[in-house]
Amino acid sequence: MKLNYRERVVLLVLIGAVILIAGFFGLIKPKYKDIKSNTDQRDAVQAEWDGLDEKIQQIPELEKDIKNIKADADKISANFYTGNDFAEGTLSGFVEPYQVDKFMQEVIDKSNVKIMNLEVGKLSDAQLGYYCYTPVVPVTAILDLADLNNNYSMEILRKKAESTALALRPKENLYVQQYGVNVKATKENLWKFMEEINKLNKSINIESVQIVDTDFGVDFETGKMKENVETQKDSSGKNVGVTTATIVINIYSVYNLDEPNFN
Repeated sequence: MKLNYRERVVLLVLIGAVILIAGFFGLIKPKYKDIKSNTDQRDAVQAEWDGLDEKIQQIPELEKDIKNIKADADKISANFYTGNDFAEGTLSGFVEPYQVDKFMQEVIDKSNVKIMNLEVGKLSDAQLGYYCYTPVVPVTAILDLADLNNNYSMEILRKKAESTALALRPKENLYVQQYGVNVKATKENLWKFMEEINKLNKSINIESVQIVDTDFGVDFETGKMKENVETQKDSSGKNVGVTTATIVINIYSVYNLDEPNFN
């Protein structure tokens, strides 16, 4: 079968079109899909990079905030004891009675009290409560009858607002260790011992003081020293009575916040 010139041209055009179509579906379309896929991946990676870059730009501010928090924590921690105040730079120093006693010895020496017995408790976990004044208002039937306009109720709520708010706040945990001593001392030296404790200016407080003879050997009726009473010279050189007292002291401690590692 012979084709004329026109038919051959048409046939060649059709063959070319078939080749183009086959090339599109066989080569160009898969490549286009790859390009589209790569473009989507690039956009996803770019979005991830933009997010990371935004966080990187925030690092200086975050470091500044962390340093400020650390500085504030150090100021609070300075009010408490740490193992560095006792021994070995760790809180384990609190557990050994002789180490706590060694720490307290300076106070004892300054106040001239005589230690008869001492006991150091183990380090334990404790909750630090909030100190505030809590008004005590009797709520009775007569108050309910008188409170026609809720004026009394609103006043009670106002007075208790601070204590109510603090009661709802979570309490912080810390360490506490008790140091109990039985001493012989004059009134002057016993008071001086408690003053020296106060001068330590850290989170240490006197839990209780039990004095056997609150008159320190003096007869209440006559104002004179009783017979067979142990005496000791005071700072003025006068003989004064000595009594036994038991003092319990709470020593509060915390861990210092670690230095932040920005690397």
